[in-house]
Amino acid sequence: MVIALATCAFSRKLGGMRALIGLLGFLLLWGCRDAKPPPSDAEIVKQIEDYADKLARDGRFSGTLAIARRDKPQLQRAWGLASRAWNAPNRADTRLNLGSMNKMFTAVAIGQLLERGKLSLDDKVGKFLPDFANADVRNKVTLRHLLTHSSGLGSFFNPEFESKKLQIREVRDYLPIIAHDTLAFEPGARAQYSNSGFILLGAVVEAASGENYFDYIRNHIYRPAGMQDTDCYDLATDPPNLATGYTRVAPDGKYDPSGPWWSNIFLHLVRGSPAGGGYSTAPDLLRFATALRNGVLLEPATLADFTTGKVELAPGHRYGYGFADTTLHGHRIVGHSGGFAGIHSNLDIFWNDSWSVAVMSNIDGGASDLQDKARELIATERHR
Repeated sequence: MVIALATCAFSRKLGGMRALIGLLGFLLLWGCRDAKPPPSDAEIVKQIEDYADKLARDGRFSGTLAIARRDKPQLQRAWGLASRAWNAPNRADTRLNLGSMNKMFTAVAIGQLLERGKLSLDDKVGKFLPDFANADVRNKVTLRHLLTHSSGLGSFFNPEFESKKLQIREVRDYLPIIAHDTLAFEPGARAQYSNSGFILLGAVVEAASGENYFDYIRNHIYRPAGMQDTDCYDLATDPPNLATGYTRVAPDGKYDPSGPWWSNIFLHLVRGSPAGGGYSTAPDLLRFATALRNGVLLEPATLADFTTGKVELAPGHRYGYGFADTTLHGHRIVGHSGGFAGIHSNLDIFWNDSWSVAVMSNIDGGASDLQDKARELIATERHR
C-alpha cells in the first residue's frame, strides 16, 4: 500500500514536471517566433552601403568607403565630387586627406625602431634632439609622453605657423615654432591632444634611423603594406588624383552649416607631417590594417602594447601609442580618425571580429555618420 501510494505520488510529480517542461518549451518558442538570424556579412555590407547612398543623397557624405572581412575586401566605392570646379567624381582610388591619421604611421615607425634597439620609450627628447631650444621639453619629456599626448605640449597651429606654412616642407621646419611652446602641465600628469608632440616623434624617427622621416615611412610602412597611393605629397607639385576638401568655414573663419562650400586649399598644410595632413585611399587603409594584423609592420608583442589604451583623452575614449582603443558592446575597435576643415577620415579595425572599415570624406565631418552606422551594425551583431 505504501509502495503504491509512493509510486502514485511520483507519477503525479513526474507528470507535473513534464507539463512544466512543456510549458517552458512553448514559452521559449513563442518568445523566439519573431527572432531573426544574425545578418550575414553580405547583408551588413549592403546596409552600410545603402546608408552611404542615403547620406550622399542628403548631401551629408562625399568620399570613399572600403570594407574588409578576414582581410578580404567586401566593398570599395565612392560618392560625391573630388572637384566641384571640374565636376569630377570621387573614385574608389581617389586620394583623400588623412588628417591626424598619419599619427598611426609615426607610432609604427617608433615601434619598429624600438624593436631594433634604436630607442627606448623612456628616452628623453634631448637624447635625440640635443640642440632643441626648449630645455623643459629636452630634459623632461619622454617618447612615451609624446606617444600618449601626455607631454604637456599643444599644437603648432598658431600665428607663427600661419606666417611660415608655405615654406614648411620638412620636419625640421617645425622645430623652431614648437620650441616656443611652454608645457601646459608636468609631463605625465595628464593627457592633452598634441600635434606638436607627434612632430617631435617624427624628428626622433629621423635621428634614430638616420633617414629622412618621409623616406623612412615610405620604405618601412607604405611599401611593406602595399600602400601605393599613400604619401605626404607636396601640394605645390600638383600631385594627381587628389580630392579637394570642401568646408563651410568661410574665409573670415566663421562656420555656417547652410552656407556655401569653400575650398580648403589655403587652410591646411602644403605638405603632410608626422602629425597629419598626408593623403591616402580607403583601400590603402585596409591594406595597412591587414599588414598590422598579420605582423608585417610590428611584432605581436609590440603591436599589442601600442594598440592598448594607456590614457583617457575624453570620456570613454582611450589612447595607446598612436592608436585609439575603443570597446563597443564588447567589440574592441583599434584605429584613428582625422578631421579638419573639409577633411574627415577614419579607420576602424574591429580587433576581435576581423572587420576593417575605412571611411574618407572631403567635406566637414563627412565620415561621422557612416562610421557610426558601421559600428552599430558590426558591434551589435552579437552571435557572429
